[in-house]
Amino acid sequence: MFNTATRLVVEPGRVYRDKNSSRIITLAHVISIMPDGLGIPHVHFLLDMRLPSGTLVREEKRILALESFANNYCDED
Repeated sequence: MFNTATRLVVEPGRVYRDKNSSRIITLAHVISIMPDGLGIPHVHFLLDMRLPSGTLVREEKRILALESFANNYCDED
C-alpha cells in the first residue's frame, strides 16, 4: 500500500527500518495491512531490535496506522 504523504510503499512480507534508530537498529517485519472499523489502514508487524552487542531481541506483534508507520519507518535497503 502506498502512503502519499511520505511516498513509502508498505507491503506485507517486506522489512522496514526505524528512521529514528541510532545505536539500536529497529526492524519492522510487515505481516499485513488492514483497515480498522473506520476504514483507516493499519500496519500489523513484528518488531526486532538489534542491540549494539549484536544481540537480536524479538518483540511482540505491533500495530500502527499506515500514516504513522510511514512517518517512522523507511525501506530496509
